[in-house]
Amino acid sequence: MRRAHRAGARAFGQLPGGAWLVLAALCAASCGGDEGSGGGAGGAGSGGAGAGTGEGGAGAGDPFAIDECTEGTHDCVEDAECTDTPAFYECTCRQGFEGDGHTGEGHGCTDVDECAMLLNDCDPMAVCTNTPGSFTCACPPGTEGDGHTCDATYLTVAAGQYHACAVRSDHTLWCWGHNTSGQIGTGTGDAVFVRPAMAGGASDWVAVTAGGSFTCALNEAHRAFCWGTNSLGQLGDGTTTNRPNPTTVVGDVSDWATIEAGSGHVCGLRAGGELYCWGYNNRGQLGDGNTTNLTQPTQVGTDLWISISAGNEFTCGVRADHTLWCWGLNTSRQLGDNTNAGTKPSPTQEATLATDWASVSTGGGYACGVKVDGTRWCWGANTLAQAGNGAQLPTTLTQPQAVDAETTWHRIDAGEYAACALRADRTLWCWGEGTMGQTGQPGNEGVLATPAQVGTGADWLTLASGLRFACGVQEGGHLSCWGSASRGATGLGFASDRTTPTAVGTANDWTWLAVQLDDGCGIRGTGDLYCWGRNVYGHLGDGTTVARAAPTPIGAGKTWKRVAVGRTHTCGIAEEGGVNQVLCWGWDNNGEQGNGTAVTTPQPLPSPVVAPAPADVPWTEIAAGYNHTCAVRQNGTLACWGRNANGQLGDGTTAGRAQPVLALPANVTDWKSVAAHGDTTCALRATGALYCWGANGSGQVGTGATSAAVSTPSPVDGGPWATFDVSANHACAVATNGTLWCWGRNANGESGIGSNANPLLQPTQVGTDTDWARPSLGQGVSTCAIKTGGAMFCWGNGSYGQLGLGNLSSFNAPQAVPSVMPWQSAALGNEHACGLSLGGNLLCWGASYWAQLGSGQPFTATPTPIVDPE
Repeated sequence: MRRAHRAGARAFGQLPGGAWLVLAALCAASCGGDEGSGGGAGGAGSGGAGAGTGEGGAGAGDPFAIDECTEGTHDCVEDAECTDTPAFYECTCRQGFEGDGHTGEGHGCTDVDECAMLLNDCDPMAVCTNTPGSFTCACPPGTEGDGHTCDATYLTVAAGQYHACAVRSDHTLWCWGHNTSGQIGTGTGDAVFVRPAMAGGASDWVAVTAGGSFTCALNEAHRAFCWGTNSLGQLGDGTTTNRPNPTTVVGDVSDWATIEAGSGHVCGLRAGGELYCWGYNNRGQLGDGNTTNLTQPTQVGTDLWISISAGNEFTCGVRADHTLWCWGLNTSRQLGDNTNAGTKPSPTQEATLATDWASVSTGGGYACGVKVDGTRWCWGANTLAQAGNGAQLPTTLTQPQAVDAETTWHRIDAGEYAACALRADRTLWCWGEGTMGQTGQPGNEGVLATPAQVGTGADWLTLASGLRFACGVQEGGHLSCWGSASRGATGLGFASDRTTPTAVGTANDWTWLAVQLDDGCGIRGTGDLYCWGRNVYGHLGDGTTVARAAPTPIGAGKTWKRVAVGRTHTCGIAEEGGVNQVLCWGWDNNGEQGNGTAVTTPQPLPSPVVAPAPADVPWTEIAAGYNHTCAVRQNGTLACWGRNANGQLGDGTTAGRAQPVLALPANVTDWKSVAAHGDTTCALRATGALYCWGANGSGQVGTGATSAAVSTPSPVDGGPWATFDVSANHACAVATNGTLWCWGRNANGESGIGSNANPLLQPTQVGTDTDWARPSLGQGVSTCAIKTGGAMFCWGNGSYGQLGLGNLSSFNAPQAVPSVMPWQSAALGNEHACGLSLGGNLLCWGASYWAQLGSGQPFTATPTPIVDPE
């Protein structure tokens, strides 16, 4: 702003002497003040009405004062505001311009480009257009709003294993979630997208389907494209090469009507109703009569079809005559033909031979369909209420059964363990396992045996059920997702997984830790037991089947000494009233409770096992595999119970036991410790001799060969051994000299020898270090071990962050886990791990699809709008 003197003041000072006297007198009479009382140059006149300018300006009542702004004698430019002042005028550039506001070279007002300088308040998705002195915001195609706020609008959505995709209203395609195989379609190597990212660059997509780790879509020309993992030929491009970008399906035909992706295969209908399938075919799920994988579309018979659904290794479809046919895996009776055939590689009609089917949807081991009269029918696995028939019984439906009296069902989408459906009034309903909120029932994250409405809206247009999450589009194109946030599958801007050790609460008195596939338990210094994670079989022991995202107190009033976590059951050693006993809870179908009876109803509270005679001998150590448990007593005996199909109880048989029986030789009284995972068990004797038994398909028993069940404890070469652990497929042990040895499966480098030589039939040394303290193995293909100084090393498969290294990389040799604290112990699940620091802190890392990390925000049970791209 450039200052300007008043023109009137300048003219008054230049008058001749006589005129000056006349004007001075006039001024004295009219202005009420004189020079003497005016305070001189710039002074405030005591009798005057205004202030001087500081440079001899006249008072406000000066009749000779000129308002240059009003008179138009200023030099402000058009885009400036002129403001009169007592001695000056000021030029100020209007909003949206910058400069001094005056005319002349190097002066003036210049338009501010708010768009280029990011001074606008447009939505990040909006198009900002600069205008003179301002800007405009406009939402782009595929979104709605006033430009200052834009919300993406969607036409349809598809949910896969850990990723999802949706077509926007502008026909662009957006995906989010897991991307280790390129299934998001961005062509980049980002492992996870927690926000939607554009797949390819086209804007002509009309339909999308998501499979295990791959995606397929149709464009407006009805051409089919697929991308992601392709090891089984599921992309249909004639190869088994992974593709990170949309790739044309062989044939490049332009008459695909619909396309459906299963866990590893794809089926699609052409415009004339012809059915084609390709990809994984190990169970005959392609329907071509054999079990050979196909890398390009192959026609299934000559019949015409109106509905098709590809599930987890099986397929179902409705023919043009409204009959229903299924093929592929049938171990859960998911083909609905009322037989117990393990697989059927050709289309087989369902047992009721009905001719009024309208549509069908396949899930993890079950299927549901809608008939033309709007009734809902389901068949296959029902242990988690997948049928939604009001109960978890029967556990298997061998043929289609009407599961309720409702006649307004419109469309069903079956997920892995839960299903959702639309009714004719456009309300949304879900049922089945809701542990991770996938049934959309906040506060009731458990098994839902009867369909329950999701929210209160009656404006749902379409839906998609994934592995442990679901998504749906409502009126106006509004897309929401709910369920497990693992790998960012819900598109809410975060993933529940952790790639580095993350604290579980603030307690620092944890003393014991055990984890499994999807849950964990720990004991604190007071002897109190806490469990967390998935709870669908009541195996957390809190009397419910509701998942717990944080450690929850279990078995109050007892002093817990040890805890062991199986796949669907848990056991622990506790003292109460001076009595030492083993208590179990959870699944009991195989006698896991050890109380002498095997029942199909889960037991959600701790109850004592039947102890072998003499019954008053205290228990000291305990371990649990998939469906069995073994424990050591103070007298050195070892007893086991539960499932025994692979000889994992060590009693010389493969007969299951509903209560503890002694492992052989029965007269051994120096058993010291025991470990179990999967269907394999190992135990250490006081002499340092290590014995293993049970499943031996990868040589994990250490007999020097792979074999069928080993039902009697077999000595492991080497040693003497100090500590050990066993996974479902490999084992590791530390010798008394501090060296570490592993054997069994090594396809993922889990034995840590620096290569993936597989299997290792004899104990093989891991490196040359001699300061190893104890190994930790779980159900998966990863390994961790702690050294005597407290440093932790992990190796094997790290694709879910379970190595704790801050990335998703895998290694076949030990890698140091970054940590500022020494470790005392670790426990591994399948794709996650937890550890205890020397200071008693509990930390977990890796996958969190079942809340198994005990912290964070593992799931969302309320449908929540997905976030926008960054």
